[in-house]
Amino acid sequence: MAILKTTLLKKMLFLFATIILFHTFIGCQDSNQSNPKNVVVVISDRDVSSEKIAAVILTEEVEKRTGFKWRITTRLPENGNTIVLSSNNSAVNDKIKAEGYKLKISEEEGEIKIKISAVDGRGVLYGVGKLLRMFEWKKGEAKFPKNVDITSSPKYPMRGHQIAYRSLANSYDAWTPEIYDQYIRDLALFGNNSIELIPTGGRGPLMKYDPLEMNRMVSEICDKYNMDFWFMTGTSKDLSDVNRRDEVVVRLKKEIDVMPRLDGVFFSGGDPGISHPKFVIPLLEDLAAVLIQKHPKAKVWFSLQDFDKKEVDFFFDYINKEMPEWFGGLVNGPHSPNMVESRKRLPAKYKLRHYPDITHSCRGQFPVEWWDSALARTLGRECPNPQPVYNSLIHNWFAPYTDGFISYSDGMHDDLNKFIWTTKSWDPDIDVREILKDYSRFFFRPDLSESVADGILALEKNWIGALVENGSVETTLKYWENLDREAPELEYNWRWQLFQLRSKYDAYIRNRVIYERSLEKQVNNILSKAVEIGADSAIKKSLRILNLAVTEPVSSELRNEIEASALILFNTIGFQTSVEKYKAYGLNRGAIIDYLVMPMNNRLWLEDEFTKIKKLSAETEKLKCLDIIRNWENPGEGSFYDDLGTLDRSTHLVTGEGLHTNPTMSRNPQPGFWYWNEGFNRLRLSSLVSMDSPIAVVYEDIDPTEEYDVRVTGYRVDKIQMNDEWVEPFIFSDKKGAIIEYHVPNKAVKSGKLVLNWGDPEITEIWLIKK
Repeated sequence: MAILKTTLLKKMLFLFATIILFHTFIGCQDSNQSNPKNVVVVISDRDVSSEKIAAVILTEEVEKRTGFKWRITTRLPENGNTIVLSSNNSAVNDKIKAEGYKLKISEEEGEIKIKISAVDGRGVLYGVGKLLRMFEWKKGEAKFPKNVDITSSPKYPMRGHQIAYRSLANSYDAWTPEIYDQYIRDLALFGNNSIELIPTGGRGPLMKYDPLEMNRMVSEICDKYNMDFWFMTGTSKDLSDVNRRDEVVVRLKKEIDVMPRLDGVFFSGGDPGISHPKFVIPLLEDLAAVLIQKHPKAKVWFSLQDFDKKEVDFFFDYINKEMPEWFGGLVNGPHSPNMVESRKRLPAKYKLRHYPDITHSCRGQFPVEWWDSALARTLGRECPNPQPVYNSLIHNWFAPYTDGFISYSDGMHDDLNKFIWTTKSWDPDIDVREILKDYSRFFFRPDLSESVADGILALEKNWIGALVENGSVETTLKYWENLDREAPELEYNWRWQLFQLRSKYDAYIRNRVIYERSLEKQVNNILSKAVEIGADSAIKKSLRILNLAVTEPVSSELRNEIEASALILFNTIGFQTSVEKYKAYGLNRGAIIDYLVMPMNNRLWLEDEFTKIKKLSAETEKLKCLDIIRNWENPGEGSFYDDLGTLDRSTHLVTGEGLHTNPTMSRNPQPGFWYWNEGFNRLRLSSLVSMDSPIAVVYEDIDPTEEYDVRVTGYRVDKIQMNDEWVEPFIFSDKKGAIIEYHVPNKAVKSGKLVLNWGDPEITEIWLIKK
């Protein structure tokens, strides 16, 4: 059965993104034409810090974009353009909830009159954010939409992101307080209300500040913007030892005492470490006692990550019996118990916080659905990963069971995803493309908002289906190149460069896959003539062809452009795309530039095999080995081969329901991407992609008069199921990557259809061999 290539995600993307290479850039067609160069921002004469900071943010952000210097005052002028900010306003429409706002724009006798009213200080700031996302601007010019009357309140009370200052992150450790301030402000203007950091003792090579000092400064920034400040912690110590438990509390007290603001402490049950909750709970009680001394309103939160059923039951029994006041709620993230069941078991007085992994593209909580293996091996876990449709779907699937989220992030490569989650948590029904237009209008240029929205959706579409079959990757590259020519002033805008880098990287890898696969095909043609020209001659010619990937590489100019984008991203926002060049913590931590050299065919494996074969003394043995290599993926007429998990080479693998009914992928098995030697190994590429617990591998219309064997490679391979019957191998080895073989039962062959399944084993390749 062919791979199911059409999912709702693909349909949504086709609906959202029709690529138009020469898009007409348009602005708001119903804008107020009064020149808002002279605008007075009015706040109350009461000492309301939230109004003051909202007014400062408004005027500073406007000046950055237009050059206009708007004045802040506590007196409403008799005439002129005015923006009135009002919090704690009892006259506000009763439809406004906490943190909500009412934004009204009108024109009176040719003058702009804007009012932002809220019941609390945060609401004023969020109303300012909405205003900034709406108005059309460029240097020396600004236009506001006419006749606006918006009343808006957030759906979920908790909307935040973890942006921890630690060396493991691929960018945050290079940040300064000024960068943190601007980034937190950016998030706030889209409705974010929480920031989480991680206490850490180590100081990495890119850190300009001691981590404890930076955590204190970020706490101050959050307090300035009246945003909740959290930190996450945990321990790998054995908490059954009371002395070690006390050591953890002492360490955390040191962190807590320097924080001017602290609203929540999230203690992770796993990663790092895991102890039985009967040992963790006493620590949490001690931690809470320390916490309330400096931060009396703060609560302790806990996750059940990697806990087994007995440990989970113990925790819920304790919570439901004791109902501790220090406990704020449960955090549900990767490897946590089922969210729906957790909500049912958690007393109503406690909150449930989602802790989604929005940062990892593979080997994470929400991997890219059926990602092409070439991209998984190069872009890896932490790459620029704008996935607005996917993240919108995930948010809306889980949000109804929660009180909101604070996401897991290890760098700014997932920046767009942060804004999708923040905005969707405010309004789950908002159209994804509208979020992208707001994002573009605010961070790039208003007149590019439509075009950039389509370009971002196109980048997400790049990752759907087999890379070699996805011609739209080239179209997306041209599209972003056209946008780049349209907006040269955005060259050093790091968000812009993230999209530029991705469009180039996707195309570069695709070009290399096509080119280097063709080289391997030429090698197989040479090997087919080995009997005529001799084994050693065939090997020599094959090596020369394989080496063309190095001596005559494809798309060298595109690679240079990728390197240039990476340099800009390091200099502007500290994105560490290389271990050697930019001091990335590790290859698995966003070092995507270091993976540009990865072969896109089996060159390294072939080189090693050829070296072994050349050492054989008999020509017949050499020819036999070369023939095995040549026919590895071509077992002959009536036989079949699948490179499991490689999209265009898994033709008999049945995939699942897709994201539209199952974003958790529990009924939608995904390929596993192996990371031997941090990706730098000399194995066959097929050895790096595997499937466990597939729905099925199905062979239709097999010849009932023939006999068949099944051959597999993989890891931890055991018996497999054939038409619901478990079959033991007749050739077996527990060596990693060994070939294992099974006889197909006669009754399975007679049925004319063979359905294969297996459980936990990771199978990389599978053959059905007609004997």
